Amino acid sequence: MQLGEQGGRNAAKQLWKSLEDYVATNLSTITKPKIMTKIYLNVKGLIETYDRGGITLEISTISDFIRGFNETTSFFEIVDVGTGKNKAHDKIKGMWYNS
Repeated sequence: MQLGEQGGRNAAKQLWKSLEDYVATNLSTITKPKIMTKIYLNVKGLIETYDRGGITLEISTISDFIRGFNETTSFFEIVDVGTGKNKAHDKIKGMWYNS
């Protein structure tokens, strides 16, 4: 996170490579996988967690990281769900069970 935008790009590339290797090893019949990754994140909660651990992290650094991650691979996305106990759960549930 502390590397900002470049850190986000690096993280996306590493995650893509790991997922691509997994698919090649375990799902060999899929030759050109399209992998969609959504990460639901409470940015404010993350900053507070870092702070409690003694790590100072600026909101702009996290925003830069998220931008770098989101721009690197077409189907990768980090979404700030805001504060609240079940926000990420509600997003996931809404994505699959929206009626």
